[in-house]
Amino acid sequence: MKTLKISALLCCVLALTGCGSKPNLVGPQGNDLNTSYGLQDRRLAKQHIRVAQALPAGAAVIGEFSVERCHQYAQNEAPSDAVLADDLVLLAYAEGADGMTTPRFSRESGLLKNCWSIAKGAATFYKLR
Repeated sequence: MKTLKISALLCCVLALTGCGSKPNLVGPQGNDLNTSYGLQDRRLAKQHIRVAQALPAGAAVIGEFSVERCHQYAQNEAPSDAVLADDLVLLAYAEGADGMTTPRFSRESGLLKNCWSIAKGAATFYKLR
Protein backbone atom coordinates (compact mmCIF):
# COMPACT_ATOMS: atom_id res chain seq x y z
CA MET A 1 0.00 0.00 0.00
CA LYS A 2 2.82 2.34 0.92
CA THR A 3 4.60 1.52 -2.37
CA LEU A 4 1.43 2.36 -4.31
CA LYS A 5 1.17 5.79 -2.63
CA ILE A 6 4.83 6.54 -3.29
CA SER A 7 4.48 5.45 -6.93
CA ALA A 8 1.39 7.62 -7.40
CA LEU A 9 3.16 10.62 -5.83
CA LEU A 10 6.23 10.05 -7.99
CA CYS A 11 4.09 9.88 -11.14
CA CYS A 12 2.35 13.15 -10.24
CA VAL A 13 5.66 14.91 -9.57
CA LEU A 14 7.16 13.68 -12.85
CA ALA A 15 4.07 14.70 -14.82
CA LEU A 16 4.01 18.19 -13.33
CA THR A 17 7.74 18.64 -13.79
CA GLY A 18 7.45 17.60 -17.42
CA CYS A 19 4.68 20.12 -18.09
CA GLY A 20 6.67 22.97 -16.61
CA SER A 21 10.03 22.25 -18.16
CA LYS A 22 9.22 21.22 -21.72
CA PRO A 23 8.72 23.72 -24.50
CA ASN A 24 5.36 23.91 -26.21
CA LEU A 25 4.64 21.60 -29.13
CA VAL A 26 3.37 24.32 -31.48
CA GLY A 27 6.05 26.86 -32.36
CA PRO A 28 6.71 30.49 -31.42
CA GLN A 29 5.01 31.70 -28.28
CA GLY A 30 3.11 34.89 -27.59
CA ASN A 31 3.99 37.98 -29.59
CA ASP A 32 7.74 37.26 -29.62
CA LEU A 33 9.66 38.15 -32.76
CA ASN A 34 9.98 35.17 -35.08
CA THR A 35 13.76 34.79 -35.28
CA SER A 36 13.59 32.26 -38.12
CA TYR A 37 13.78 35.23 -40.50
CA GLY A 38 16.40 37.97 -40.67
CA LEU A 39 15.66 41.69 -40.61
CA GLN A 40 16.26 42.07 -44.35
CA ASP A 41 13.85 39.21 -45.13
CA ARG A 42 11.21 40.79 -42.88
CA ARG A 43 11.52 44.14 -44.69
CA LEU A 44 11.43 42.57 -48.15
CA ALA A 45 8.44 40.40 -47.25
CA LYS A 46 6.42 43.40 -46.03
CA GLN A 47 7.27 45.33 -49.22
CA HIS A 48 6.61 42.46 -51.62
CA ILE A 49 3.58 40.53 -50.30
CA ARG A 50 0.13 41.99 -50.97
CA VAL A 51 -2.97 41.11 -48.96
CA ALA A 52 -6.08 41.00 -51.17
CA GLN A 53 -9.72 40.37 -50.34
CA ALA A 54 -10.13 38.28 -53.49
CA LEU A 55 -7.81 36.48 -55.87
CA PRO A 56 -6.51 39.02 -58.43
CA ALA A 57 -7.13 38.42 -62.12
CA GLY A 58 -4.36 36.36 -63.67
CA ALA A 59 -3.16 34.97 -60.35
CA ALA A 60 -2.37 31.30 -59.80
CA VAL A 61 -3.10 29.75 -56.43
CA ILE A 62 -0.05 28.22 -54.75
CA GLY A 63 -2.04 26.70 -51.90
CA GLU A 64 -3.55 27.12 -48.45
CA PHE A 65 -0.99 27.80 -45.71
CA SER A 66 -1.26 28.24 -41.96
CA VAL A 67 0.79 29.41 -38.99
CA GLU A 68 0.40 28.76 -35.26
CA ARG A 69 1.54 30.43 -32.06
CA CYS A 70 1.30 29.26 -28.48
CA HIS A 71 -0.02 31.19 -25.48
CA GLN A 72 2.16 29.21 -23.10
CA TYR A 73 2.31 31.28 -19.93
CA ALA A 74 -0.83 32.75 -18.37
CA GLN A 75 0.98 35.94 -17.33
CA ASN A 76 2.09 36.66 -20.93
CA GLU A 77 -0.06 38.31 -23.55
CA ALA A 78 -1.81 35.97 -25.97
CA PRO A 79 -0.65 36.05 -29.62
CA SER A 80 -2.38 38.81 -31.56
CA ASP A 81 -3.93 38.59 -35.03
CA ALA A 82 -1.43 41.24 -36.22
CA VAL A 83 1.49 38.98 -35.26
CA LEU A 84 -0.16 36.02 -37.00
CA ALA A 85 -0.66 38.18 -40.11
CA ASP A 86 3.05 39.07 -40.05
CA ASP A 87 3.89 35.36 -39.75
CA LEU A 88 1.70 34.66 -42.79
CA VAL A 89 3.41 37.43 -44.78
CA LEU A 90 6.85 36.00 -43.93
CA LEU A 91 5.73 32.50 -44.87
CA ALA A 92 4.24 33.74 -48.16
CA TYR A 93 7.54 35.43 -49.00
CA ALA A 94 9.50 32.31 -48.10
CA GLU A 95 7.21 30.22 -50.34
CA GLY A 96 7.76 32.54 -53.32
CA ALA A 97 4.24 33.97 -53.35
CA ASP A 98 3.32 37.45 -54.52
CA GLY A 99 0.40 37.78 -52.14
CA MET A 100 -2.29 36.17 -50.05
CA THR A 101 -6.04 36.42 -49.85
CA THR A 102 -8.33 36.81 -46.88
CA PRO A 103 -6.31 35.89 -43.81
CA ARG A 104 -8.43 34.03 -41.25
CA PHE A 105 -7.68 33.76 -37.54
CA SER A 106 -8.90 31.36 -34.88
CA ARG A 107 -8.14 30.19 -31.35
CA GLU A 108 -8.35 26.75 -29.79
CA SER A 109 -7.36 25.03 -26.58
CA GLY A 110 -3.73 24.01 -26.43
CA LEU A 111 -3.59 22.17 -23.13
CA LEU A 112 -2.42 18.93 -24.76
CA LYS A 113 0.42 20.83 -26.45
CA ASN A 114 1.66 22.63 -23.32
CA CYS A 115 -0.14 25.89 -24.18
CA TRP A 116 -3.13 27.65 -22.64
CA SER A 117 -4.39 28.33 -26.13
CA ILE A 118 -3.18 28.12 -29.71
CA ALA A 119 -3.70 31.03 -32.08
CA LYS A 120 -3.90 30.04 -35.74
CA GLY A 121 -3.78 32.03 -38.94
CA ALA A 122 -4.50 30.75 -42.44
CA ALA A 123 -4.56 32.26 -45.94
CA THR A 124 -4.44 31.28 -49.59
CA PHE A 125 -1.15 32.24 -51.24
CA TYR A 126 -0.98 33.20 -54.91
CA LYS A 127 1.58 33.97 -57.59
CA LEU A 128 0.96 36.55 -60.33
CA ARG A 129 1.49 35.39 -63.90
